[in-house]
Formats: sequence, structure tokens, C-alpha cells
Amino acid sequence: LLSCFLFPLGMIGRISIFDQTINAYWYEIPWTIWILTTIRGSIGRQALQTRYAFSLMVFLSLLLVSFVLSFAQFSLSSHMIAALYAIRLTLYMIAIGVALTSKIKVPRPHDTTHFLLVSTIVVAIIQFVFSPDMWWLYPSGWDPHHMRMVGTFLDSSLSSSIYAMLLLFVLSSPKIRFRKLYLSALAAIFLLTFARGAYVAMFMALMVWALQKKLILPTLLVIAFSCVLLVGIPKPTGEAGRLLRTSTIEARLADYQEALIVWSKHPLFGVGYNHIRDVKISGYAKQVGVEGVNH
Repeated sequence: LLSCFLFPLGMIGRISIFDQTINAYWYEIPWTIWILTTIRGSIGRQALQTRYAFSLMVFLSLLLVSFVLSFAQFSLSSHMIAALYAIRLTLYMIAIGVALTSKIKVPRPHDTTHFLLVSTIVVAIIQFVFSPDMWWLYPSGWDPHHMRMVGTFLDSSLSSSIYAMLLLFVLSSPKIRFRKLYLSALAAIFLLTFARGAYVAMFMALMVWALQKKLILPTLLVIAFSCVLLVGIPKPTGEAGRLLRTSTIEARLADYQEALIVWSKHPLFGVGYNHIRDVKISGYAKQVGVEGVNH
């Protein structure tokens, strides 16, 4: 409950230490307490007996092996940061395992669900109306966004992912009240993120949902209508408003080429969990390090 109240704060509710190399969020504090208290009892024992738990143990074992093999390559501080993020990832994956256990029923208070949806939508609209130009965050290391729906998450990729997941959640919850209103609002703020990668991901997710529900034609009509809206609505000025831009695609291709170089040198266990930051800054794959903080 408390996590749902704190989650819409987004990056405003971020806790940063060591020059923002370690970040956590206020909503994760009660979330972590819930996970730890849940796995201590009978629910935890039931969750450990699932195939998901076995898969998780295999995955974590691979992380540990990767960590040990890369130990001599990086500094102690880098390993500490990587370990903290690995612990955080583990907690999230344990929570998913608990939620997926068929014998466990996790209650979802309806009022809390509505608060999470309404507050996320309202905060996004407030940002878009009163602070559409986010260039003032650029000196602090954030990507500059103009006329894009980023809300309190301050990044179009992150905000679009969250809006999309909430949209899919409402879409798969036929009994939720005000469902059509939520779907309309979430679809609108999702489109206004102008995040092309999120558009593609959402299209694929909707097609999977449509095949499951045998609603292919209505879903295609909704997607087509959204595309028409996307063409007609005013676009952000500059590079972000050019939906057919290639600069970001070229940057991603450069990243993929770099990833292939890294993989060719460490094909089995990689460079260690969360050490990509160190690899990029060190110029390991002819990558120039970014000056200053980059979020």
C-alpha cells in the first residue's frame, strides 16, 4: 500500500549516494520489507518449491560465477555497486516468484489500484501542462525533453514503459471500474511520450493479447486509429519530434556493434553483472566515456 503511494513520485522519490552511482527509491523500502517478511513464512516455503525458484537459483549462480571471474578486472568500489544492484534485482525476482506461485493469493486493494492509476495519470498531465520544456534538467545530466510526456520519471523511455505496463494491466483487468476512462487516458499519455521503441513493443504486446482474446480486428483498428492520431497531433520541436529520425537508430547500432565486440571477448559469462558502465567509460570497445553524470 505504501509502495503504491510512493511510486508515482518517480525520480522525485529517488535516493542517490556516491555521486549518483547508487540509486534507490522510496517506494522500494516498504516493498523490500514486504518481500523479506513474506519469504520467511509458509509462503516463502511454497515459493521455493516451484520451477521458477529453480530457474532463479540457476540464474543467480551464473551471476555469481560471472562476478568471481571478473573480480580482478574492476575496482572494489565497482564490485560493491554491482553487488548492490544484483541484490536489488534478486529481491524483485523473488517478489515475482511469490506473485506467480499459484497457491498464493496476493490481495490487491481496489482503492490502492485506483490511486496508483489516477496519481500517475494526473502527475503526467501536470508535467505536460505546466513544464512541457524539460531542458532545465539538462545541466544535471538528464536528457532534455520538450513537449514530451515524461511525468515525474523525467525520461521518455522510462515513462513510456510505465504507462504501457499500466495500460496492459487495465486492459487485462475487465472488472476494474472506470476501465474505458483509464484506457483512454493511459493511451493518450503513452502516445505523447513519442518513444518509438515503446510504440513497437506495445504493438507486439497488443498483438499477443489480441491473439489470446481472439480480438485481432478490433485491436488492429485501434492501432490504426492511434497511428492516425500520432501523425495528426503536434510534435515536439527538434530531433525528438522527427519520428522518422535515424540518429538514435545509428547510436543503437553502434551500441550493438560494441556489444558484439564485448561478447566476442567474453562469450560465456560476460564482463560481470552491471559492469557495462565500467566497460564503456574505460574505452574497452573504442567507446568514448561520457563526461559528468549521465542518467
